[in-house]
Amino acid sequence: MLDGRRSVGEVWKACNDRLEDNAPTQGEVIQLLGQLYASNLLQADLPPDAEGLLRRHHKRRTREVQGYLMNLLFIRIPLFDPDAFLNRWVGILGQAFTKPALILWVALV
Repeated sequence: MLDGRRSVGEVWKACNDRLEDNAPTQGEVIQLLGQLYASNLLQADLPPDAEGLLRRHHKRRTREVQGYLMNLLFIRIPLFDPDAFLNRWVGILGQAFTKPALILWVALV
């Protein structure tokens, strides 16, 4: 459908007519077009913006490097899983947080 003979609006309207409730929303179409543009997958009659492509590539590469460095700064080291300990003690300590325990505590204090 997107063969250059129809506008994006015409294609979106045709999708709405054909798919009804399953049709993509306008926001989803705009997001898809943005992703295609960022990946340089849109073909148009306009000359390609080489400087813009290079700028987006550098930004993306910078974000990737920053993400990698942040992952190095925040290393996840698993210590232990407290579930076994908590499941063992929930029966004993769980009794301390009941109404009778509250009444006993108030009476003693």
